[in-house]
Amino acid sequence: MGHPAAGLDDLTAFLARLTALLLRSSGEGAYSIEGAVHTSAHVFGGEASVVLVPEAAVLSIAAADGRMRTVCVHGFPEVIRLDQAAALKPFLADVEADKLKVAEADRRLARIEAAPPPYPWWLKFLGVLLFSLGFAPLVQPTWYEITTTAVLGAIAAALVVAAVHAPRLSKVLPWWSQPSSPSSPSKCSPAIRHTAARSC
Repeated sequence: MGHPAAGLDDLTAFLARLTALLLRSSGEGAYSIEGAVHTSAHVFGGEASVVLVPEAAVLSIAAADGRMRTVCVHGFPEVIRLDQAAALKPFLADVEADKLKVAEADRRLARIEAAPPPYPWWLKFLGVLLFSLGFAPLVQPTWYEITTTAVLGAIAAALVVAAVHAPRLSKVLPWWSQPSSPSSPSKCSPAIRHTAARSC
């Protein structure tokens, strides 16, 4: 390894953040989470095992000095924004190639996680509206269908844009309109720790 082994606190913070982001972006499958976390832990001189449960993951982490910690990470699976997905893949490649220290990797991952949407609100509004209108002629190619879809699509687009600024509104909208929010790790209960230890 090109860098000194990471301490338990730094390693836990990074792996918890990585797992949370991968879990929230697992709307199309969680098969890659365990491999990415295990590889990242090994690069920084530690070991990690992951037990996935619905909307959460149990991480058992061992640092190079032998100390261990178990944390729970929560995250509702969704479809990650394409700009974040595009940034995440080369980031994981850099981690696997041992190009980053753990602190630098954690800061870079935090920037990916907190990156603002690449498009302004009005373009998002227009995109949702055009997406709705694109299906109208396929369902029923009449002016009534197109007009009705335009009105309903404008209402849906307004709600999607408003949900970004009104978190309470996002709770009653479909999951694809809800903005991503970082998930903080928590220590597991003794029962979960025991289950995780038996599963690893």
